[in-house]
Amino acid sequence: MARAIIAVPYMVVVIAVIVTVDTRIFRNHFWRRLMVNIGIVLVFGRAQIFTPVLAKRSKSFSLDLPTILEQL
Repeated sequence: MARAIIAVPYMVVVIAVIVTVDTRIFRNHFWRRLMVNIGIVLVFGRAQIFTPVLAKRSKSFSLDLPTILEQL
């Protein structure tokens, strides 16, 4: 259940990025737009796959911005 709750905002962000790039930059360029959309999905997919892997390897790994800034 918790994973589904996290997946919904993640998908909303992916869709928002794709729509923004489509409408702002590649409006009349079908093939370029298609390639960029596939690239965006691959980048987000890779982040989705490797973020839990990094979290398991490092007990101090956190995506919490204040914690990251404190460590710097």
